[in-house]
Amino acid sequence: MYAFYTVPHHTLESFTLVSCLQSEKVLLFDNMQCELLERIQRLEEDRQSIDISSEWWDEELRSKRSRKKWDPFRSEKKRRVPLVSGPYIVYMLRDLDILEDWTAIKK
Repeated sequence: MYAFYTVPHHTLESFTLVSCLQSEKVLLFDNMQCELLERIQRLEEDRQSIDISSEWWDEELRSKRSRKKWDPFRSEKKRRVPLVSGPYIVYMLRDLDILEDWTAIKK
């Protein structure tokens, strides 16, 4: 008891404040750690569910793309225009009509 009275009042008060501050720091750190772990767990669960749905989405897109590539009855296909160089005449007629015109020119 005698030692208690010999310690100055401000020293006891500062010691109490420091110990209180340290305990509050520990509590705050524990709370933050728990919250972060919960957030990480929720994010991982969300990522797992998104990965499954994104895999499904990617498969669906791939199948749509492949259907477009391999569909032989697509009416959207563009025909290639024949490239011609030199002094050629390109006829868009039937062969019979071309032969008739050619014979008429020769006469």
